[in-house]
Amino acid sequence: MKTHRFENIYFAICSVLCLSFAGCAKEGALPADASAETVTVSNQLKQIYLGLRNEMGEGDHFPLSFAEIKSASLNSNLFVCPNTGSKAGKMETVEDWTDFIYVGNNTEQVPYAALIISPPENYHGDYGYLLTVDGVFLRLPAAQLRKVVEEPWLLATNTPPQNIDYLKRQIVLRVPKRFSVLYANAGRK
Repeated sequence: MKTHRFENIYFAICSVLCLSFAGCAKEGALPADASAETVTVSNQLKQIYLGLRNEMGEGDHFPLSFAEIKSASLNSNLFVCPNTGSKAGKMETVEDWTDFIYVGNNTEQVPYAALIISPPENYHGDYGYLLTVDGVFLRLPAAQLRKVVEEPWLLATNTPPQNIDYLKRQIVLRVPKRFSVLYANAGRK
């Protein structure tokens, strides 16, 4: 009888863990044949995402800047794309040297809005990556991703218009200096 009880507890724990992992991976899961680059960028963006989530606390808005991430365990090298040759700097000036565009002060009210964008310029102009507010990782063609930089709410097609209007007024787009000419109109539509 004790063995049966142990098996039930073990099964319950395993079920909870499996469902938790399945829920985390459902939409942002990478295909089995994902390239090393895709896996690396996905891991980087998701680690940054966790740092941002941690800074949110009980609120529903993400920090205004990457520089607000206070986690000592978050390595500044996460903020540079490996194939660009960029060098990580001090976190206080992260928006100056990072390879990623950040949509600061984003809100959970628009879950499919872009949060962190690795623009096509990091990949020879062919494609780019983004992570949405709810943690979904996507690879998009360059033209589509550039539109998302201009309008970070573009993928949020099922979000009520009043939430999109609120987002447009609240977000603070952090475009690194090296991309500022290319994305001069980012978030202004």
